[in-house]
Amino acid sequence: MARPSRRFIYALVLLVVGVGSFASAARAQTFSDAQAYRYRKTVDADIGTRSYIAGTGGISSGEVVASIQMSPPNSSDTYGGIQIGELSNTNDFSGNCGSGVTVVFTEWTTDGSHYTCGRTSGIHAFGNGGLFAVVNTSGSLWSTYWNSNLYKSGPSGLNFTHATPFINAEVYQNDQTQPKPTYSVTWGPSGYTAWQHMDSSADGYVTIDYSLGEDLCLTKCYNLGGTPSPTTISWAG
Repeated sequence: MARPSRRFIYALVLLVVGVGSFASAARAQTFSDAQAYRYRKTVDADIGTRSYIAGTGGISSGEVVASIQMSPPNSSDTYGGIQIGELSNTNDFSGNCGSGVTVVFTEWTTDGSHYTCGRTSGIHAFGNGGLFAVVNTSGSLWSTYWNSNLYKSGPSGLNFTHATPFINAEVYQNDQTQPKPTYSVTWGPSGYTAWQHMDSSADGYVTIDYSLGEDLCLTKCYNLGGTPSPTTISWAG
């Protein structure tokens, strides 16, 4: 069962109505198609975000995702976004980043409609990915990093120089007759790099001490944790 690619969130929609997503996901979501996130309340002021990600997640038919991302507001008709994280899916899931894989991935879009995914050959298990970062490297070029190593260098056409940091949790279930998914992921676990941001002064990363969260399920699916990190998002559906 085909699904749209990873969701990105627009800060403008968040500022206007409290929730939002890219055009491909601008609808209420149910248990079979569930997303939750936290975002630093700022107006596209940052040039980077990073966090260590650790936890567990599993599904018998579908996909689980944990990521960090940078997405701009839509106030100047600027569409786009870039994220890095990890995902695990089953063979019967048809997604932008493949099927039957457990991988670190980077995904980006320049227009909110067409998505590109780059991925590794695999990781040991979902939740064991490590330290992730999205950073503006020059102008409108954004790069992603995994465990402090360059992962994807500046895909072109993103057309924004500052953005809003997000942490993002997703569960897509193909077959609701199967057991419910499991999901408990922490951004910035104790003893590891917290969920942080870098503003335009580029003086280094600062731990995010205030954020807003949204659960996009029709009924409550997630416990959203809080900030500063450790920030744990867990499945409550």
